[in-house]
Amino acid sequence: MRIVVADDNASFLDAVVGFLGREPGFEVVGRAGSGHEAVRAAETTAPDLILMDMVMPGMNGLETTRLIKARPSAPRVIVVTVHEAPGYRDAAYAAGADGFVAKSDIGRMLVPAIRALFPQTGGGGATAA
Repeated sequence: MRIVVADDNASFLDAVVGFLGREPGFEVVGRAGSGHEAVRAAETTAPDLILMDMVMPGMNGLETTRLIKARPSAPRVIVVTVHEAPGYRDAAYAAGADGFVAKSDIGRMLVPAIRALFPQTGGGGATAA
């Protein structure tokens, strides 16, 4: 599975890329530090999935998700954010996100959320919400 990770926090970006690199069948094919970079990465790498931070400079993750999901053959998008309130989750889904994971839950919820969106990669049964 080809993944792009978009987050403006370089330390968090490095940590998530390292975490995903240890998962069988996951390949991080792009990194983005802004919404504009995420759009470019989606165009140039043809990922299956984008992990999208909600708050980024220039174009936030919700705007970026809307733009990416409006394209034919759009990748799946999971919004990953520090904002855990239900309103943020609702806003992410309204923007077209396929999943939502709070950064505080990433170690325990990210892989199950990804596997739920791509059951052919194994380990199904979890929900992305």
